[in-house]
Parts: sequence; structure tokens; C-alpha cells
Amino acid sequence: MSSTSPKGNNLKGEFSSSNNSLQDQCVTVIKRFNESQDIIQAGRNTLKKITLNGVICVVKAYRIPKFPQNYSYGILAKSKARKSYDNAKRLLELGFSTPKPIGYFEYRSSAKLTNSYYICEYQAETQTLHSLLTEHSSLSPKLIKLFADYCYRLHQNGILHRDFNPKNILTSLHSKANDFSLVDINRITWSKPLSLKESMASLSRLPFDENTTNLLLENYSQLVKADLTQCKTLLRKAEQKTQRYFRNKKRFRKIFPKNKK
Repeated sequence: MSSTSPKGNNLKGEFSSSNNSLQDQCVTVIKRFNESQDIIQAGRNTLKKITLNGVICVVKAYRIPKFPQNYSYGILAKSKARKSYDNAKRLLELGFSTPKPIGYFEYRSSAKLTNSYYICEYQAETQTLHSLLTEHSSLSPKLIKLFADYCYRLHQNGILHRDFNPKNILTSLHSKANDFSLVDINRITWSKPLSLKESMASLSRLPFDENTTNLLLENYSQLVKADLTQCKTLLRKAEQKTQRYFRNKKRFRKIFPKNKK
């Protein structure tokens, strides 16, 4: 669905509830977002909590993309907000947890993407694996086993989160079975079940200590019926590849620094 915003920009989006017009819902979200002082994250993208129709929600306002991404989103690819909304619905359909999607919308000037927003329910009684590691420095063997099973199910369903790190993985404060949830999901890609090499590349993004990694691989290798030594070798190669990537990226930035203006 699409319409025109008060500023004359083209508006496109979708909400799970259609009680009001798209434009009215967007105006309400932006108004409450601007008024909210409940900031979850500030920086490149801004996340705030608001209340919408009696439901506590998280609104993610994506930074305005620069050229050429501002033109490619919507022409060659979906916007990050649209990807997040679509990916959330698909994860839930497959039986995986993610904060319930409320909607998304985006503004364009001609073919150029300007502002975009994704709205989902706030998931209470959870914390990120990152905060859990910060508090306790390590994960319990029980939780690691549950997490290995969770990763296995993701990979068997062809779900590849290309930013699979502890900050984007929520877990229940009660640590019950299967209580993991993915966030920041616009970078999920969907395919056939992952190969062992692809699976290890995904797990290589987790900055666990050696003991945690070994226990994770022990449990994971049993699930996929693979040799533990082979898993460790593939994981190590994936880590080395990632390290080379960031070293090269750092060198590139020194030669061609970003224009901060």
C-alpha cells in the first residue's frame, strides 16, 4: 500500500493492524518516537521504546542511506525496514522466535529512499547473550547445549543471519528450552540447509572463549553427526578469513577515509 506524506514524499509500508490509514499510523509512530526519551540504542540507527495501541513497542529508525544505496533500496533490493518486517514474519511462520512485527514504512523522494522505520513488540523478560556474558563472563553448559540445538535448527532450515553475534541473540531470563530469539534481522538470507562449512562460518562470528566454543562444537558436531576435529578446523579457517577481511578493511579505510561531512 502507498500514499503521500504531508511533506510530499512518497510513503510505502504495511502494518499488521489496519484500524487506521497507513499515513495516520506513520504520523503517530513518528510523533511518539520523537517524543520518547526511552532510548534503547543511539548511533548509526536509533532504537526507542514507545506505546502503540496499548502495546509497548520498539521502533528502529534507520539512518538515511547515502548514494548509491539510497537509490538501490527499492529498485534493486528491499529497504532494511522492509527486510526486517518480512524476515520477522517468515521466522515466526517457521517456528523461530523474534519480536512480533507490528509494521514498517519508508519515505521516498522520487526514487530515492530517505527515511525508514521498523516497528515490533518489545520482548520483555529477555536479555542479549552479550549482556549475559558481560554479567557472568561465561555461559552455563546447559545453556550452551540448548544454544547448539538452536543453531542446528537454524542451519537446517537454511536461515543464515549474516550478523550472528551475541548482541543480536536474545535469551529468556529463565533459560528455558528453545528460548532464543533473533533481532536485527534485515541481514538474514534464506537458502537450502547450510553445509558444514557454511555452518562453521556462521558460528565463527561468536566471540566466545575457548572452553565455550569447544563445548558448543562438541554438542553441534553430535547433532550434525560430523567429526569434531573437522568442525574445529573449519571454524578456525572461517575465523582467519574474517580476521583477514577486517584487516584489509582497516587498511582500505586508511587509504580512503570516509567523508564525515
